[in-house]
Formats: sequence, structure tokens, C-alpha cells
Amino acid sequence: MTSISNFEKEILNQINKHRTSLNLNILTYNSTIQSFCHKHSNKIAQGIVPFGHDGFKARANELIKLLQGTAVSENVAMGQQSPEEVVSSWIKSEKHKKNLEGDYNLTGISIIKNTTNENIFTQIFVKGFVPSVISKKPALSSEDNLIYSDPETNKINYSILKQINQYRITKNLSELQIDTNIQNMAIHHAQKMANSSISLSHKGFKKRAESLIEKIGGSTVAENVALGQKDASLIVESWLNSIEHRINIEGDYNLTGIGIAISKNNEYYYCQIFLKH
Repeated sequence: MTSISNFEKEILNQINKHRTSLNLNILTYNSTIQSFCHKHSNKIAQGIVPFGHDGFKARANELIKLLQGTAVSENVAMGQQSPEEVVSSWIKSEKHKKNLEGDYNLTGISIIKNTTNENIFTQIFVKGFVPSVISKKPALSSEDNLIYSDPETNKINYSILKQINQYRITKNLSELQIDTNIQNMAIHHAQKMANSSISLSHKGFKKRAESLIEKIGGSTVAENVALGQKDASLIVESWLNSIEHRINIEGDYNLTGIGIAISKNNEYYYCQIFLKH
């Protein structure tokens, strides 16, 4: 699996902040897209292809097949020295800004230095298939009134992740990265609780953990759930005030997914799953 550096993570954080400010869904890091970005940046850095989008059509077609996607776009840049600088340059460019604000849900970002020590950036955006988000009524009755993915819950989702990562940094722990598979699992469990299919609980956790380990690998899995207000700070605070939940937040994990669902009574159900990959 192609990893993501702190520099690349900060670019993603800033782009997601920008998207959140426009009430757009946050982009989820995807290791498959990341590997395509890495290969393209590396080819430019080595002079195998010119700076630009050489081979984009082939990359896009392959990603659409792999991720069951419907749309792909790509931003490249060269020379910027900081996440702020590269994101700002893309936002100031009409074409790059359009990609950055487009109807996508998955992304990958790669930075490679060329022979003259300049940074080469590639970011690919994909509108991919995410069953538990796209399906409006997955195994639910017609009476249910759940909100599956909207700008408001996306903003809460991103805020929870940001606050938990800020807390982990104070404990000298690595930041957690969103994984699409874990995200889907967390959303599905939150939906089941909001739908009253199950109570607020960890029912089925063993099965979820085994399924995730089988699908993406890993060694340990943990889970936090909550029922509360539409307030990320209050949810994170409640978890940190609970010894059991705080242990999970401070655990030796590197991947996560956060699910939020709203019941017909306008109650917010939360589920965060942690995985050590």
C-alpha cells in the first residue's frame, strides 16, 4: 500500500477545509489512487514524461474500473514549497479549482522531488462507488427517515477527525487517516443504530472487525459509539472523558472511519472505528 506523508496529509486537510467551507463533502484518501499519483509524479521527476497530464486517459480508465467510478480529474503542480502554497495555486487557477471543488469523494496526492530538488505534485480526484453512502435505503424500511450523506454531517465528520488528530498529536501519537472501507462500515453501523435496528451499542463488532481485517489487512480494531447533539466538540469531549473510549482514541492505530446518521427523531448517532494496518 502506498503511504501518505505528512506533507501530503496537510494538502488533503487544507483541501477538505476549503470544500467544507463550500458545504461540499470531504475527500477520502484512497491508497489505490495514491499509487497512481505516485507513479505519475515519479515519471515527471525522472523526466520520463513531460510536466503535465501525459497518460491521464489511461490512468482515469483504469481507476474507473478499479473503483467502479464515474468521473476522474487530475491536478499537477511543480515547485511549491508548502501545502499552503500548492493549494493556493490550485485555487487561483480556474481549471484546478474546478477539479478541487468537483463532485468527487476519493483522492490521492503524491509529492516527488526531481533532480533539481523541485517538488512535483499530482492529485487525482475520483467519483467512486461507496455503497453505504450512495444507496439511499440499504436494507431499511420505507418508513425510515435517515440522512445518509449531506454537507452538515460531512462537516461534523471532518471536525471530529481533526479534533481527535489534534489530541493525538499532543500525546506524540501519529494522526489517523480515513480509509474508505472503514468509513463505510462505520456509516452502516451508525445507520443501523439510528434506524433502531439495533440499540446504541457495539453489537456485531466482532464481525465488523474480522471483515475489515480480511478485506484490508491489519492486526487490531477498536470502536467508539455515541448518541448526542450535532456538535463534534461535545462528542469528542464525551469520548475523552470516558476511560474506555479514550484508550481507543489513544491506541496504536493508523486508520479510521467515522459514521454519522440521523434518526427520524433528529437524534445523531456516531460510530468511529480504529484499525492498526
